[in-house]
Amino acid sequence: LRHVSSTASTLLQRVGTVSGVVKEDQSLTLVQDCILNTFGDGRPKVRRAGYTALMPLLGQKGIRKHVEQYVHAIFSSSSFLESTTTTKLSRGKEDEEAVKLLHLLQFWNTTGVDEEAAVCVMELDKSGLGEDVLKLLLALLERDSRSERVGMLLLALYTAMTVIVES
Repeated sequence: LRHVSSTASTLLQRVGTVSGVVKEDQSLTLVQDCILNTFGDGRPKVRRAGYTALMPLLGQKGIRKHVEQYVHAIFSSSSFLESTTTTKLSRGKEDEEAVKLLHLLQFWNTTGVDEEAAVCVMELDKSGLGEDVLKLLLALLERDSRSERVGMLLLALYTAMTVIVES
């Protein structure tokens, strides 16, 4: 999987939509299937390879827009937004949701370290991304903050928000 995401990234960087060899819908399929799907993988090396593969592609407008939609879909479908202090998620469901969000937030934290990616993050729609992060942050603050998963998410959200605001 690490080589697949790396190869897809290299293909899109070198051949890409610039020369017209790969159509935009095909490039988005490659990004989704070969790179973004690694973000939820349980193996850290696979996730890092996906993060690394995506960073140089953020400069391409169509791919950047697709990533914005992907992030919005993950944040807005989070069951943490639906759940309040009165309706508890099962422990397994809460863990699954927290891990999914942590992996996505880890990508944003990684972009803050990479200068090239940080430049591309500046071009993202920060109003939509910031709104999603704030909604999730408020929903988590309403929950029991003594939960280890909620605490980890709050810290990751704070770090991601710092990267978004500083870019």
